[in-house]
Formats: sequence, structure tokens, C-alpha cells
Amino acid sequence: MKKFYFLSFLLLFAFFLSDAQVTIWSEDFPYPDGTIQGSGTPPKWTRTIGPNGDWFEVRNNLMEGRDLDGEAVWTSEAIDISSYSNVRISMDLSETGGMEA
Repeated sequence: MKKFYFLSFLLLFAFFLSDAQVTIWSEDFPYPDGTIQGSGTPPKWTRTIGPNGDWFEVRNNLMEGRDLDGEAVWTSEAIDISSYSNVRISMDLSETGGMEA
């Protein structure tokens, strides 16, 4: 009988541990350099920039912006989170080099 209780405890504990983080949507930019929209129809993501010769595109599997004198907008596809609770959103951003005024 002790084995049954121990097994029940383990299954219950495993159930609570299984309620871990779930990734709903992610993008790693596995596209060739110069890509300006994600795959799919409609595209997984798009970007828009001003007409100043700036760039905001995939470079080395990262979304990279350079010489952005105006607005740069990255837009993902619609992400349905209606069946999830306690949703947290995160994005990793970084900058390198000398930043101009």
C-alpha cells in the first residue's frame, strides 16, 4: 500500500511540474541575409522603414537595423493567446557600436 501512495505522490508532483513555460510564438530569423519578411502566407512577420536608404533586415540570423534615420516597424502575424492564461511577453534587444545623437 505504501508503494501506491508514493507512486500517486510522484504522479501528482509530475503533473504540477508539467505546468511549466510554454512558448506560444517565437522567431529565430533563419533566413538569408537581406530578408525583409518572414515565410508563409500571410508572412510570419513584416517590416517597414522610411525611404532614407536605411536598412532593417535579417543579417546573420538576427533582425538588424542600421542607419535608421526614421521610423522602423517590425510587425508579427496575429498571435492568438486567447486560450492561455498568465501570458508573459519578452523580446531580446541589444545595441552595439557608437550610437549617434
